[in-house]
Order: sequence, then C-alpha cells, then structure tokens
Amino acid sequence: MKKEELLKLLNKYGFYSFQKEPFLYEGKDGIGFSYSFKDPFYGQLTRLFLPNSLVEAEDFLAKYYWYKRYGDVYSVFFVLDNYRSAHPNIRIEYQGNDMSLNDLNQLLIEPKEKKEKDKAYIRKVKRTLLLLLEVLKEKLRLQNQTYHNLLKLTNNYIDKENEFQDKCARYQKRVVEPLKHVESENFDFAVDYSLQDYENEIRQNEDIESLESLVDSLVDIIYHLEIDEGYLQNKYELIKMPLQIQLLKRKIQILDDYFSRKKVLFGRKEDELEKTILDAEQESTLQNIVSFEHYKSNEEKRIDEKYTVIPDLDIRTVGDFLVEFDNLKISEPVLVDHITDNVSFEIVMENLEHDYANLSRDEQDRLLAYYYLWKQVDDQSLEHFISLMNNPNNIMMKIKYFKDIDCSSLEGCLRSIQNFFDRSGELLKPSILAGSINVFWKDNSDGNPDKYLKVSSKRSLAPTQKAGKNDVLYIGHVEKGTLVYFIPNEIVEDVYNEDTLILSEKRPFMLLPHENCIISDKFSDIIRVVDFIPKKENSDQITIVRDLVENKVMLFKQVNVERS
Repeated sequence: MKKEELLKLLNKYGFYSFQKEPFLYEGKDGIGFSYSFKDPFYGQLTRLFLPNSLVEAEDFLAKYYWYKRYGDVYSVFFVLDNYRSAHPNIRIEYQGNDMSLNDLNQLLIEPKEKKEKDKAYIRKVKRTLLLLLEVLKEKLRLQNQTYHNLLKLTNNYIDKENEFQDKCARYQKRVVEPLKHVESENFDFAVDYSLQDYENEIRQNEDIESLESLVDSLVDIIYHLEIDEGYLQNKYELIKMPLQIQLLKRKIQILDDYFSRKKVLFGRKEDELEKTILDAEQESTLQNIVSFEHYKSNEEKRIDEKYTVIPDLDIRTVGDFLVEFDNLKISEPVLVDHITDNVSFEIVMENLEHDYANLSRDEQDRLLAYYYLWKQVDDQSLEHFISLMNNPNNIMMKIKYFKDIDCSSLEGCLRSIQNFFDRSGELLKPSILAGSINVFWKDNSDGNPDKYLKVSSKRSLAPTQKAGKNDVLYIGHVEKGTLVYFIPNEIVEDVYNEDTLILSEKRPFMLLPHENCIISDKFSDIIRVVDFIPKKENSDQITIVRDLVENKVMLFKQVNVERS
C-alpha cells in the first residue's frame, strides 16, 4: 500500500488528515491510521490501525466514520483485545455483539434512541397509571369508610333519639313506636371497580396511545368518585351527625335533671321545660352549620379547581400531583419486572432525574443533607462542620438542611447526625435503575466504594475521576433494578467566600446504600491501560503521525453491583 492510496481513502470518507482524526500514520511499525475513541470504561484512548490491504483500510474507515457519526446515539463501542498495545486488534461492539458494517447500517433502519425513549416514556406512564390506581383504591376506601362511619353514627343517633322520645313518652304517659336502625341498603355505596383488571392491562399494555387514554379514564373515574353527590352528602352528614348526637344528649340530660325534681307535668311547668329544650337547640353549634347546598357548592368548586390543573401537567406527573395534593400515603409503584435491557446511559439518567423531580421539597432537602453529613462523618470533619454551622453566613443553610443537628458539642453532633441517618433511612425514597450503568471510585482498603458513587455530570459513560500513579480506579457495573438515591446537586463550600455553604448545581451523585446491594469482583485481575499521545508533524498540507508515545499507565478493576 502506498501513502497516496490511504490518503485517497481518507478523503473519500471526509477525513482530510490535517486537523481532525484519523491521521495518516507513517512510522517504524508501518503505514496506516492514528485514531482516537472514547472507551466506556477507560476514557479517551489513541491507537494505531495498520491494515494489511486497501480492503481492510476502507472497511476500517467506513466503520470509523459510522462510529464518529452514530456511535453515541446507538451506544456502539470500540473494543480492543489488548489495552497495553499501541496497535491492538479492534472490533466494534453493540449490546455485546460484534458488528460488521452491514450490521451497523441495519441499526439506522430502526432508530434505537427513539425506541429507548418510547420505552422509558411508557414506563413512566405506567408508573402514573399504577399511582392513579392506588389513588382510586384510596378514594374507594375513604368512601367506604365514610359510609361505615356514618352508618354507625346514624344508628347511634337513632338510639339517642329513641331514648329521648321514650323519656318524653313515659313522663307524658303516652306510647311511641321506636325508630329502627338503618340498614346498609339505605345508603349510597361506592361502586366496586374491577381494579385487578386495570392493573393487568397496565402491566401488559405497551401501546403509548392506549396507555395515555387509560390515564384520562382513571382520572375521570377518580374525579366522579370525589364529586359524587351521595358521597358529598355522606361527608356532610358525618360532620353534622356528631353535633346532632351531642344535642340529643343535652336534651336527655335536661329531661333527667328536670324530672328528678318534678314528678308530674302541670301547665306552665311543661312550658318551662319546652323552653329550656328550645334554648338548648338554639345554643347548639348545629345552628352554625352551613346548609348541604352551600357545603356541596364549596366542595364541587374545590374539586373542580384541582382537576382543572391536570390537563396542563406532564402526563408522567399526574399521579404524583393527585397523591401530593390530597397528602395520600401511597408507596412507590413496583415496575422492576418491566425494566428493559440495554437502556442507554442517557435514558437511565433521565429516569433518575425525573424521579428526583417528583420528590417533595422536604425529601429533596433531606437527601442533600444526608449526603453532605455522611461526607463529614466519613472525612472526620465534624469540628469543621460545627464551625460552619456557627458562622452567621450559614444561618439559612442551617435552618433549611441541618435544623435537627446538635452543634453544641462534638458528641452531641455525632449523636444527632446518627439519629438523622436512622430517620432518613425510613423516609428517603430510592429510585430503581431502568438499566445498567457504570460508576467509578478510587481505590480504598477493601475495594468497595463509599456510600455514594459519582457519575459524570455530562452523562458520559467514561470515568471522570483520574487515578494517581499507583491508584486503582474501580469500575462498578451497577445492574438494572438496583435501588439508588440520585442527587443532582451538592452542598459545598463557596471557593470565593470561605466558610460559607452554597448549593452547587449539576454535580450528580448516586447514593448506593450497602444494605440494598451486593458488590463482588467480576474480574480478579487489575487491568493496565496505557494512555498514548501521538507524535505528529505537518507535511504537504497534511498531518502525519510518526509515533505513539506512552503517556501513562492507568490501573482499573471491574466489579459488579447487584441488588441484594
């Protein structure tokens, strides 16, 4: 092969071998190309490709062109057989499979990124539907509970009314027919929807339009349950009935007190009794109760205002809105069985960010405080933390994030932080990873990470931490379905104003609680990866690489993180 032939191939694929890679290589190892790629584990690497023929050279350039244009979109990676060699054998990998040029072009027929986004969107809509289903269950439970409470109160009222009428009749020497207890068929009862059918449809359905339509249907059902006139009447009676019972008890007491002194009713004495009872009725708080029509109008207005907001919401947050609006105690839906394989890093991060956005403000603040305090304990920086809390510049940060922390002494501080950890462990809501993800941490005594794992703020797969000469950088392959706490921001000290705490934006971390995962060696050997830099020179308006010079050796070890 001649240099001119390789330059012609470079120009064919839009590589002019001057300012951008790949460059023409001509050196001691032969002739070929110098190229760089971003390895998902080891970061940016530069290597040589030395073809044995023009066919091999063109096949490489065609694949490299495809990789540079579509690699990030389709999560296609270069894989080397030896990470210490300057010119190793290479292959292109997609979802664990070796890819030919034809295989790569087939990926363009069905855009992968759109499919993944659709899958992630479907998962979020299903989450909304399962939340709505729990809201529906809770509304049905409240209706039934209201019904049973009212039934019990109504029969209690009837007992008191019978007691009052019986006393009146005995003192007036007449006979009255007692009222009978109310049976359940005399009350409006909530419709018993077939909720299991809804859940089965939600979990099995993968059609976006029908799932979105189902959201509208469930919201409509919940709305009509809330605004049902029979339910509103029951709620109103549940407010009014205790006051009616209280009045009856007062009237019975008046009768008992009066007739303990007077054995027989005569003329004005009976009038006096009736006036006392009438006065009790006038003094009762029942007189201040609004009419049902007024109560119903206010409730309908409140409910309509709530549901008027829903069309303007992202459909993925409708369930969260109804849960938070009514302060319902509903746990996070489980969708682990529908988590898909091979979800991109970007989609995983998008899901984590969405989960964080759906936390309440108090939960977000607690998560930030938890991470910051854990670092102070781990770094043995509690004395410094106490001094920060005593700084007037940090008074708002203390009130917002650390109001439960005792800063009067080192022992009290440590004890209150531990109490904060214990409470937070029960309150914090973890996210479920929608796909596998790689995270990185530096070497320590046992090869395990700290309680948090740092991920790239640029949503990149490559590590952002740089190990020193003898440091090992661990690659943690965190399996899909693992429970993590995602934190997009961080409390830090202001570099321009010492001893002042601020909130740093866009520095995402993951807290990985050890009790929720198992960390084990995937490969026992430490992997040595050589970082090369090209030695270049300009010649005839092109850049030629004459040699690759070893820059440094990086040490990596891969471990697996699974849900326990």
